[in-house]
Amino acid sequence: MDHAAVEKFFVYKIQYFSQAQVKDFKKDVLEVLNSSTSENYITGYHRQNFTEKARIEEDGLRIWHLDPRENLQSIFDNCREECKKTTSYDYKIPFKGEFLEKFPDKTLEETNVAETDYVFIEFNEGPKKWSFTHADVPTLEKCEGCYGCGLLKYPCACERVSFNE
Repeated sequence: MDHAAVEKFFVYKIQYFSQAQVKDFKKDVLEVLNSSTSENYITGYHRQNFTEKARIEEDGLRIWHLDPRENLQSIFDNCREECKKTTSYDYKIPFKGEFLEKFPDKTLEETNVAETDYVFIEFNEGPKKWSFTHADVPTLEKCEGCYGCGLLKYPCACERVSFNE
């Protein structure tokens, strides 16, 4: 996310069954994003120099439920401010809401996603790290002690390093 170029979030209203499980919702979102219809948007806007068909794999997409007490403008402003804090594109934006994929077998209704709520779809492009962070989502980082990589579950107060227990 280039904080200088981003001016707003794009909101698309979708209809989906409230009794569908989160894992089925993710599967269907992936199907839509990998269709020829969305290919122009993904390759044309996000990957300007990408000539092959873009394909988002299951582990390259995350689904978030925005806290209903938040609004899009405040979240957008928060994202811009977090992005301005770094000169790299490896952002760590605390997400104000819930990581839906921690409930793969629950229905959308059981996860309290209401008709008027916002669901964020985040996809990862190649070696770039995820932009959104949350306490419920372990991150893959390099340990500063042994220099090995692994899923690190507990963030340090500096918010740059996490520790595995």
